[in-house]
Amino acid sequence: MRTLKILSIILFFSFLTIGIQAQTPAKNKAVVLKAYEKYNQSHDLKEWIDLLADDYIDYSMGPEPVKGKTAVGENANQFVAAFPDLNWKVLRAVAEGNMVWVELEMSGTFKNDFMGMKATNKSFSFKDVNIYEFDDTGKIKAGWGVQDPMVMMSQIMEVK
Repeated sequence: MRTLKILSIILFFSFLTIGIQAQTPAKNKAVVLKAYEKYNQSHDLKEWIDLLADDYIDYSMGPEPVKGKTAVGENANQFVAAFPDLNWKVLRAVAEGNMVWVELEMSGTFKNDFMGMKATNKSFSFKDVNIYEFDDTGKIKAGWGVQDPMVMMSQIMEVK
């Protein structure tokens, strides 16, 4: 009887620990929101990139998906270098299952050349929706961005 009681206590705490460690929509949402907040404070992508799984796939950076945490990090760092005051204002976030959707207002100033385009020192602001899929370890394994890049381009490019 005593052994059964001890086993019951061990099982109870085991399930409690599993519940504490398990990924939940609320935890995933909190991770994403904290990452945006920390980036806006530091303008350093390191913590953001650390959230990505090594085999992360980004479906929003071009006509073809960008595969791998390193490649995505390099692309993101180039963008941030061109727009050093880049800021993401979270308008709302929704989490369900292993997915998080974030509606943002993105703004920045084109201070440094980017992808063959000369910097214009013009600012932009537009809305963006980012979607993140988490794996079972709490890492982001895939991401999608929904925006109209022409809105940004029309604001930052020189008209001749």
